[in-house]
Amino acid sequence: MKETKRVRFLLTNDGGNCYPIDEPMGVEHLHKQVDMLIGTQVDTLCWNLGLPGAYRYDTKVSTRWGQELDKMTQARFYRVKENLEALIRQGIDPLRVILDRGKEKGIKVYPSVRIYDCQMGGELDPLNREHPEWQIGDYPRHGPASAFKAASYLTQLDHAQPEVRERMVKVVDELLDRYQVEGLELDFERRPHFFKPDEAVENRHLMTDMLRQMRAAARRAGEARGRPVEVIARMWMNLSDCWNLGLDIETWVKEGLIDMVMPTNHYFFALDHPIEAFVELTRGTPVQVVIAYCPVVNQTPPGANPELPDTWAAPTSAGRPVAADVEIPYIITDDTWHAGAQVAFAKGAQGLSTFNLSFIARLGAEWDLTILHELHDPALVARHDKFYPYITQESANRPQRLGRDAVSYSLYMADDPGAVSRMTLAVYITQTTTKDRIAFSMNGGELEMTRRLTRPDPTDGLQAPEVDPHHFFECELTDAQARHGDNELTIQLIERNPEVASPLTVVGVNIAVAYES
Repeated sequence: MKETKRVRFLLTNDGGNCYPIDEPMGVEHLHKQVDMLIGTQVDTLCWNLGLPGAYRYDTKVSTRWGQELDKMTQARFYRVKENLEALIRQGIDPLRVILDRGKEKGIKVYPSVRIYDCQMGGELDPLNREHPEWQIGDYPRHGPASAFKAASYLTQLDHAQPEVRERMVKVVDELLDRYQVEGLELDFERRPHFFKPDEAVENRHLMTDMLRQMRAAARRAGEARGRPVEVIARMWMNLSDCWNLGLDIETWVKEGLIDMVMPTNHYFFALDHPIEAFVELTRGTPVQVVIAYCPVVNQTPPGANPELPDTWAAPTSAGRPVAADVEIPYIITDDTWHAGAQVAFAKGAQGLSTFNLSFIARLGAEWDLTILHELHDPALVARHDKFYPYITQESANRPQRLGRDAVSYSLYMADDPGAVSRMTLAVYITQTTTKDRIAFSMNGGELEMTRRLTRPDPTDGLQAPEVDPHHFFECELTDAQARHGDNELTIQLIERNPEVASPLTVVGVNIAVAYES
């Protein structure tokens, strides 16, 4: 990590969070998108413009949300359209309002431009409706979207079609010319599925050519204004997957087509993506690496998302906070944000970004913006308590069944074990009984784990909580057992209770790090 008191700190607003409110919507609602950052250490707000062909600003080169549609398929889609059109009828362009508010409050605002994303349905995009023959018609085989089987992925438009790429270039030109933006976030991550899977690698030059046009336009705009226009590319956190999706990040860096790469979680927070590859790729270049995390550990309640495998509702004791008297079992804690920041800095990142953070505004008065005052400072992060969740829905570490063979987990520890006051390892295993015998070791050394109840019984036997995992296993780690960097946790089933047929499955592995206050 470079010696610096602070690093780049950006927030990407997923966009439209204010639009689905009951009409009428006013300028004050738009101002809140910027005002939430006043007094924080966030230097740049990347504000999402909507979806290709369904933009939420007064575009003259594409189409707005719901334009040319007499009926919307959902009530919330109607509210977005009605609020947007009502503002425009009053001569109010939401993007212009956001940009002006950012200048007034001293916060950079960059439009966040999605390269393509039909998660809301292809029917919102007139180009998609007019040319169904341009739809990819297949699910992605690489990247985060390969875990989803949403029907909307089949209707993503194929960027092998010149008209699809030309539209994106026109939108970028408009932002540079009409709006004089200071920078752009080009979002190649939401949802990363751009070509027919068998043609993606051979078509990668098409995406690179499109980016060359955008970069050339940004340079022209910068030269005309006498100050450069920053170009950020946000992508999935795996270079190999990016390549197989038709994104040649190496060429982008080599040719200087971007100023910043922003490897990003797709939806769920995870610590173990190979971000070192991005750091190594940009070494010796002016391109910055900024890591973006999402504030979600597992699927939003209620219930499992049928599109996602291995959905597991972790108990609060596995690191998820309680807001008032209601559990919010999908929002990560401040300590988890600090763990993510420490991992990013330890691996060479030069900044951080948050995605979907405004999502937790739904907590209302319980919304805690502490991290927006802290994550810019690597020295502060280094001495902050941490919570490392090693199994989430996007982690390389996955739930594993215990059987005859031992299972292992790779646990990256970004803190210095010799400098912390306490390190607590917790392992959650489903369907355990007191008659099961399980052995644990770290880096080859045996661990003495204590079996604990996940939810102690507050009724003293009157009505025991029904929760699985019923038990978790815990121990305090020493600096002789855990080390900075990679650690291997091994779990071996010694003896299973013969009276229980259900399998034992490891579903949670966490390390909590505490410093003296």
